[in-house]
Amino acid sequence: MANDLSPEDMRSVWQSQAEESRRMSSNEIRTAAERYQKRVIWRNVREYLGCAIVVAGFGWFAWHAPSTTARVGHLLVIVGALYVALQLHLSGSSRTVPSEMGRMDGIAFHRRELERQLRVYQLAWRWVLALVPGITVLMAGTTKAKPRVHMPAGPLAPLLVVLGGWVLIIVWLRKRNQAKARNIQRELERLAVEERAS
Repeated sequence: MANDLSPEDMRSVWQSQAEESRRMSSNEIRTAAERYQKRVIWRNVREYLGCAIVVAGFGWFAWHAPSTTARVGHLLVIVGALYVALQLHLSGSSRTVPSEMGRMDGIAFHRRELERQLRVYQLAWRWVLALVPGITVLMAGTTKAKPRVHMPAGPLAPLLVVLGGWVLIIVWLRKRNQAKARNIQRELERLAVEERAS
């Protein structure tokens, strides 16, 4: 029997068959969405716990601060941590997967949630900047309260070291979140294939 398909047509047929073979059922989509929402819950629990530790620790230090400037710095760090927790709650909280949904509804729900969490990972490093004013005031107050000690870089050396550390933390958070965003982007591409296969 003669083959009437050109190589390009054969490739298209093969790709459509490959997409069809990857097609997920509505139950598989629901399972993937539920699994992802559980990951979001545990991520948020870790972040809220970290914020609670910051609030408790810096609250204790504010209570025992040696100067008003240092106390204000501690309180500003607490405000920054609460701001981070609030932004995470407003932008990145988990959603309940609907109990009844078809395959396309499941894909649409999961895609919306992935896109929402993608925005969280793209913006989260900026939220951490809310801690910088408190750290800056805190270090300025601590440096001012301590007796003058000769340092090669001057009396602001501790402040510069701490701010440099914060810059490194923010850069690290941004890189980590970019990696997580790339993972979400890959999952979104896989869902696009599922939509085309429907």
